[in-house]
Amino acid sequence: LLPIAEEHQSRISRSQEALSIRYIFKTNEGTSTYGAIEDAEEVDEPEAEISTGPLDSAQLGAMEEAEIVKTLMKLLKERRFNEIRRKQTLLGPHRDDLVFCLNDKDAVSFASQGQQRSIVLSLKMAELTLVRETLDEAPVLLLDDVLAELDEFRQGLLMSVVEQDMQTIITTTHVTGFDPRWLDGAAIFQVHDGHVQRLPATQAGYVNHVV
Repeated sequence: LLPIAEEHQSRISRSQEALSIRYIFKTNEGTSTYGAIEDAEEVDEPEAEISTGPLDSAQLGAMEEAEIVKTLMKLLKERRFNEIRRKQTLLGPHRDDLVFCLNDKDAVSFASQGQQRSIVLSLKMAELTLVRETLDEAPVLLLDDVLAELDEFRQGLLMSVVEQDMQTIITTTHVTGFDPRWLDGAAIFQVHDGHVQRLPATQAGYVNHVV
């Protein structure tokens, strides 16, 4: 997914933003094994110290699958008492995370709302590409108020993808900001008071809730 998403992000940002994704492999709460990124999740009670320390990215990348399994099994055994006491599994893939970065900076901390939306769009467009290639058919695309925080250039890029022979459902509070070309051929429905009504295109600019 990532190589395709990287291309989309570069195109969306006019080659000013490089998207990267880091996998965070956590060996214990409060410490991550990839890139020394701290886990912000709070722990109610202190955990027993784990003898296996954090692994840097180079070590993790060089590990064979069997080594990773061995590490996880060791940690699970050391945590068995605390896991039974807390009634939850405290480490494993479900505890790992992904960090999305633009130009090597954490997007959650440094990216604007528009940039964060752009990352989502890049990933979504990459998904569309993979689904088309895998299933040899266009998927149904669902977008919820997606244009709200995108500039005109990014809106145009998204809508150009929507126009590529694909059924798309877009929810929004208004369509006044939509380029008339984007509404051409669209079926527009107003949702009001629990009732759905199809509207003619001539009234589309005045509705408050559109699907």
